[in-house]
Amino acid sequence: KSEGIRVISYDRLIQGTKTDLYITVDNESVGEEMGKTMLEKLPDGGNIVMICGPESDANSQDVAKGFEKMIKDSNLNVVKKTSVSSWKPETGFQAVNEALAELEEVDGVMCGNDAIAGYVIKALSEKQMAGKVVVTGQDADLEACQRIVEGTQVMTVYKPVEKLAQKAAECAVLLAEGKELPEETVTIESGNYQVPYIGLEPISVDKTNINDVIIGSGFHLKEDVYLNVPAEMP
Repeated sequence: KSEGIRVISYDRLIQGTKTDLYITVDNESVGEEMGKTMLEKLPDGGNIVMICGPESDANSQDVAKGFEKMIKDSNLNVVKKTSVSSWKPETGFQAVNEALAELEEVDGVMCGNDAIAGYVIKALSEKQMAGKVVVTGQDADLEACQRIVEGTQVMTVYKPVEKLAQKAAECAVLLAEGKELPEETVTIESGNYQVPYIGLEPISVDKTNINDVIIGSGFHLKEDVYLNVPAEMP
């Protein structure tokens, strides 16, 4: 950047400096979509455990922020909140087991990503609770999509990575040519700087739209998603 080269923060904000653009999928919206699912599936209230990504990861903190904002004025109760270290998903297994040992009732588990959700569901399965507890995640991993059609994970958040890459490439060309960024560009704070920001909208995925969003887009194949429940394959 000091040599006049335009710099884009892609999916992760470079902290404490002013890049020419930060582009990502809106992480607060990811958390909000998880919160909406909890509100829909637990309308009468319930105890929720949050197993977030690392505290050092700004993206994971934005997801948690969005989730907490969405359920703030509801009758849902966050009874335990923890963060994994270095995105090690196996710590989700330990965290949910600790929560189940400490608490009389757990109705929902918000997971920082689908890998964590997988270990959470493993822990729930050992206690015959899988499918009875609302589990949310993000990334639309194949295993998570399989769990959704199986009924053990309620939802995941799909982030349109192809659209993100395409938009980043378009913006790189605009910056290199000295042209204005797209009109949807706003700003976000990075230390003492205001950085131009574009946040693409994520998509909440559950049983009702997994065929259209995940399979229809070619993100995963139908036979792979329904591998363990071929009888339910549309």
